[in-house]
Amino acid sequence: MRSLLYVGLISLAVLPPATAETKPPAEPKTPPAAKAAAKSPPPAAAEPTVAKAVAAKPAPPAAKPVTPKSYYSSEFEEPLVLQYLAPPGQPVKKGEIIAVFDCVAVVEALDANRAELAKEEKAISDAAEKIAAAEAAEVEAVQEGKEELRLLKVARERYLEGEAPLAELMLTIALHDAEAAYHQQEERFNARDKLLAEGFIQKVEYENEGIRFEKADLTRQAAKAKLANFTRFEKPLAIEQHSRKLKEKEAALAAAALKREKALDALRKEEAAAKKRHQSRLTKHRSLEALLEKTVIRAAEDGIFMPGDPTHPRQAVARGCSIDRGQVFGFTGR
Repeated sequence: MRSLLYVGLISLAVLPPATAETKPPAEPKTPPAAKAAAKSPPPAAAEPTVAKAVAAKPAPPAAKPVTPKSYYSSEFEEPLVLQYLAPPGQPVKKGEIIAVFDCVAVVEALDANRAELAKEEKAISDAAEKIAAAEAAEVEAVQEGKEELRLLKVARERYLEGEAPLAELMLTIALHDAEAAYHQQEERFNARDKLLAEGFIQKVEYENEGIRFEKADLTRQAAKAKLANFTRFEKPLAIEQHSRKLKEKEAALAAAALKREKALDALRKEEAAAKKRHQSRLTKHRSLEALLEKTVIRAAEDGIFMPGDPTHPRQAVARGCSIDRGQVFGFTGR
């Protein structure tokens, strides 16, 4: 024999708050057949045998009142309106939908939360793109910084090992040439002095040779001064300038790297915050989906759907009472 599935509202003991109004129980609807019977005139007296037969036949049960239309719950912000109820006597399978409540607020909240989820996903994607671009820029900046440092070091080494020794060598050679010219001119001047004393040359020629001797001496002194100035001032100053440029570049690169690291850290924090908001939205979305699922009532087992249970009176569920499959519709095996 097929088992019958009786479904009805369970009477809840939770009372509504003082400020909230509890909806009164819905009045039982009188079936059309009952109304027609009430309006029709009483039947004529029948034969005794017929009356006994009619009296022996049980009267069909009256149709049960329709389930109340609105339900309240502490989990929902507005009444749950019954949108669908399976026809009485309909065979149902386990898991088949037998009743559906419509909660507009939950649906609207799901739509709004879905839009916020899309925004958070876009924020995460944008943050990830910014982080990738910043990391790529960091790698490029580090490479450029290393190249700049290398060039400065090469310039310093080139000066220390090439330019400075070469300049010093050229000044030393110039000094040697100036000294050689000086000594040569000194010998010529001394020779002209003897020739002038013996009367072989004129005084003008002797004076001209003296002028050339003085020029050679000045050239020698200038070459000596240039070499001393280079070794004592120019070379140390140039080395210091190269070292200072190298230190300044290292400090500038370190400051730029620190600034980029802070910017990258801010982007990572922004991404983490977006992920946290997204996770919160996702949790809320799942909660709303679970709440929406409570508005769909399914058969607990195979059987015939019979709305109503004589052992439980039908009445509106008060505000503050929870609504779920076990409390809105109770299943009683028959």
